[in-house]
Amino acid sequence: MLKKFTTASATPPPPQDSTWDSDHAPIKIAAVLTGGGSHGAFEAGVLEALAEEIEFTSISGTSAGSVNAVLFGSGLNASGPREAIRRLREGWNVIKSHGNAFGRTIRCISDQFLPKDQKWPNSPSLIFNPMGMLQPYMPSYVARFVSKTVKDIVGDWEAEVQNGRVKIHVNTDLKDHNKPGEFVHTHLTGKNLTPDGVGGSANVKQFGIHFIKDTPNPDHANRLAYDGAYKENGSFTPHLEHDITDCIMIILHDRRHNRLDKKGDLKHAEIHSNALDLAAQDSPHPIRLHAIEIESLGGEIGGLSHMNDSSKLNTDPEFIDMLYQAGLEAGRKWLKENKHHIGQRSSYNFYPPALEQLAEMHYA
Repeated sequence: MLKKFTTASATPPPPQDSTWDSDHAPIKIAAVLTGGGSHGAFEAGVLEALAEEIEFTSISGTSAGSVNAVLFGSGLNASGPREAIRRLREGWNVIKSHGNAFGRTIRCISDQFLPKDQKWPNSPSLIFNPMGMLQPYMPSYVARFVSKTVKDIVGDWEAEVQNGRVKIHVNTDLKDHNKPGEFVHTHLTGKNLTPDGVGGSANVKQFGIHFIKDTPNPDHANRLAYDGAYKENGSFTPHLEHDITDCIMIILHDRRHNRLDKKGDLKHAEIHSNALDLAAQDSPHPIRLHAIEIESLGGEIGGLSHMNDSSKLNTDPEFIDMLYQAGLEAGRKWLKENKHHIGQRSSYNFYPPALEQLAEMHYA
């Protein structure tokens, strides 16, 4: 069992020396943050570890990754790594304190009698069936909670999110005005990125409806918004506009469990195929790829090797702290083993099914 990490009482470490010497060729580093509900606490821990040594130019986030992108990126733009870490910790403390009330209502009191692969931190799925029938037609509490949380934590939204040095992007699915029942995958950045947009990026369909009401863009205003992961869980597209040299992906699914790749709703493995597509592009200056994945510590989070997708709904403080600490350790481990590759070569190992896709598409 990992040592419990309490985000509320910890003091952010001082920033370390710059990653690069002044005579080093310009390096522009992007972060691609995937979604995964509560597993986003792992991602936040990774970002805290990287903040001490990596300088980011651009950050994209999906779902839980959009929350981390805004909190982390705005903190960097406000005053640097220390503030970015403080905002991440504050955000996940808020999620722990408020989200646990929701978690307690779905946690089965007979956990101890369930099969191992269904026990805590997983949440029994039976209780979600009736909610799935009613909740999609009601306002999404989760999306509103996300919007309010990021708005409350960010000091100056216009300066720190929309116009900061570190460019911040989130993706969401917006209802198509012209084609009933269809949605348009949309990247929000600059003045188009608002708190409601972050809520939309994290809005799973089963949780209800959510509209972007705070945007100045008439094309986005009052449009129904859903989780960006329905189309792309981890987006590279925004970074192509910023002359990025290195891209660090933080991936919140365990690719050793191939059954996750076949799930119909929220997708899991396409980030590996997208990374492959990016690497296969004919470019004189290809982007170097790096990845920190949730299985980075050898397959277990706090001794728990049986987590399934339902654990993404577990906001128990013990579980969130465990994930955050695991992310810190994974980030530090990755830095120790791979930091020297940044600016030199890709350290990411391609996913075998993605390589098969490469052959099928005749890139090779």
